[in-house]
Amino acid sequence: GVGLDYNSFYMNRQRFELMRNKVSGYEASTKAIKMVSHLVLGLGMIVTLTYGSLASSGAWGLREVGIALSTSVFITTLSTTFLLTPAILALMGSRAWWPGSRRWRKK
Repeated sequence: GVGLDYNSFYMNRQRFELMRNKVSGYEASTKAIKMVSHLVLGLGMIVTLTYGSLASSGAWGLREVGIALSTSVFITTLSTTFLLTPAILALMGSRAWWPGSRRWRKK
């Protein structure tokens, strides 16, 4: 769930750059990363530290869950938001938004 939230920030910004400012997929991807990276990284670190605090628990089950969740959220934040989603959307360009592309062109 956390990765979906972070990707939505990024994808909304890239769509804005593609549709309103009429730039290429690569330019929209780089502008979106510049605008959203601080927000996404900060939110990811907050969730990672929150789950990591479970590692200081006295119960061994909570420690294991805390370590597993904090590690997975950190990896998901970095990999999907900064690597996979920008690369895929940059390659696809405006074709990534094909269901609503006609609506944007009419305006």
